[in-house]
Amino acid sequence: MLLAACVGFAPLAISTAVVAQSSKTYVFAISEQSVSAALVRYSSMTGIDVAFDGPLPPNLRTAGFTGNLSAERALTRLLAGTGLSYRFTTATTVLLINPQPVAAAGSADGATSLQPIILQGE
Repeated sequence: MLLAACVGFAPLAISTAVVAQSSKTYVFAISEQSVSAALVRYSSMTGIDVAFDGPLPPNLRTAGFTGNLSAERALTRLLAGTGLSYRFTTATTVLLINPQPVAAAGSADGATSLQPIILQGE
């Protein structure tokens, strides 16, 4: 019975943590660069782990941005114009979503499909 009561409060704990995370701001100065490099920097600045299933499209770039922003607002700016979207799966983990997946392994262009990658901030 107690376990059922604790499980019932789990979504509330996660949503409270997400709200707390979104109110904290960081000073960003991310220059125009590859999305992969920008995500590594974003993750190290915010401590938010960024996960995605498979490789990012090659040569995908971010226009860069500067400002004092929440982690969520900064990620929105970082991904603007890339075609990628995201969703937070926990207060400290975000999943990138690519609506147009990169070519699968064994395709005509010789692309290789890789395992999911998780970037962790320090």
